[in-house]
Amino acid sequence: MIRWQITKGCSRLTPGCDNCPSYWEHEKGNKDYHPVFQRDRINEPRRFEKRDDVIVSPGSDIFHEAIRTSELLQILHTIQHCPQHSFEIGTKRIERVEALDWDWPDNVVMGVAVEQVRYKWRIDALRNVKARRFVSFSPVLEDIGEVNLDGIHYAGAMLEDWGNKPRKGEQAWTDDLYDQIEAQGVVVLGQRWMYQSKEAS
Repeated sequence: MIRWQITKGCSRLTPGCDNCPSYWEHEKGNKDYHPVFQRDRINEPRRFEKRDDVIVSPGSDIFHEAIRTSELLQILHTIQHCPQHSFEIGTKRIERVEALDWDWPDNVVMGVAVEQVRYKWRIDALRNVKARRFVSFSPVLEDIGEVNLDGIHYAGAMLEDWGNKPRKGEQAWTDDLYDQIEAQGVVVLGQRWMYQSKEAS
């Protein structure tokens, strides 16, 4: 998987952000973490030599309110004109995605993070986005309970094992989520998620 860091920086939105590795990397280096659009990287995917999976701005969020709509549209146009690649985009700001008037191409997998029960509404909002969809239960900070994954194509779950002070979770929380993912016929996200599943424990 290739990283396309078209934006950098972010800001805390919910408790799942508290141990963000990207934030702590900037903090240790005394770097500015304000979200910015990196215009000089807009054509990078066009230069990738082979077909690949591209993760868009890990540790950042292209849907952050600091990213102008005109900049966001430049990002989406690049994605649209690179059909040879598959682009994975994750966000906690799904409301902005939901409100965007955009014809999502087949090479986009759009996803949300859900770390606590109170944010399960993000899954409902994601269902309104006409793209392939994934849910990242990460980091799981409590027992999420029952989840409705109707219309979701991929999902995975992880306890927190990163950041300044990783918060302890219960293996039963992720086991329950994987049981629901499998029972609802949703594809488990790639191998990087599998060590949290029952089969890998």
